[in-house]
Amino acid sequence: MANTPSIGTAAPQSLFVRIRRVARRARLGRKLTAALALAVLAAGIATYAVLTRSHALGSVASPAVVALLALDVVLLLLVGALVAFRMVRVWIERRSGAAGSRLRVRLVLMFSLVAVAPAIVVAVLSALLIQFGIEGLFASRVSTAIQEA
Repeated sequence: MANTPSIGTAAPQSLFVRIRRVARRARLGRKLTAALALAVLAAGIATYAVLTRSHALGSVASPAVVALLALDVVLLLLVGALVAFRMVRVWIERRSGAAGSRLRVRLVLMFSLVAVAPAIVVAVLSALLIQFGIEGLFASRVSTAIQEA
């Protein structure tokens, strides 16, 4: 009985457990996810604005562009970490046999496929368009027309 706390004192909780409990009560995870999404959107718009303005001026390697691209990389890493964390959490729930975990995995996979499929189609079609467009520019008919002009 030497290891048990005395009757008037409570067992000390670690700081991590207390912070985690407060974060769950305040739904801090969802708020941070929303804030991260807004930050990614704002950084993307700012990067686009600075790149289009600096490209017209001819100074793409300005400190503002480099700082915004570094911010974009950091935000991309944070989003990747968040996605990885959520995937690990779903995998752990699936392994533990939590209620609804199989359905959740199926829904995540289906929504992921629905979200990724249009992006893949657009990427393939744009690559083909660029390839055939450049091929058309360097075709023999165009080169002979330029040489005869």
